[in-house]
Amino acid sequence: MAFWKNWDADLEKDGYEVHILFEDTKGNWIHFSDIPVNITVKLYIQYYDFDAGGWGEPELLHTWDITITSSEDTIRIPFDGYCERPEGFVPMGSIDVIVHTPEQGDFEGRTYAILCPMD
Repeated sequence: MAFWKNWDADLEKDGYEVHILFEDTKGNWIHFSDIPVNITVKLYIQYYDFDAGGWGEPELLHTWDITITSSEDTIRIPFDGYCERPEGFVPMGSIDVIVHTPEQGDFEGRTYAILCPMD
């Protein structure tokens, strides 16, 4: 899950905060601490052109390789740079999260979202 968040003193939202819910095969939440888990986060952007009436191709904006150590850890994706957009375009996109496990392989999830707060 990803939510717009404000993590400083002003009123403006600063970016997305990503929460990963770890589940077992039965859908029960898995809680852990003091265990390093490697994660790759990919941010894609895609613009809807109202004049042309269609979506452009998704563009990979950034990739982060992160290590968390607890199921309670969150990942912050700041709005730095990617909220500038052409007039008349809505920046939609996805946040892809890949959890790398040594024995079970990779697990992927995707959240679609409006990438910037609308003015």
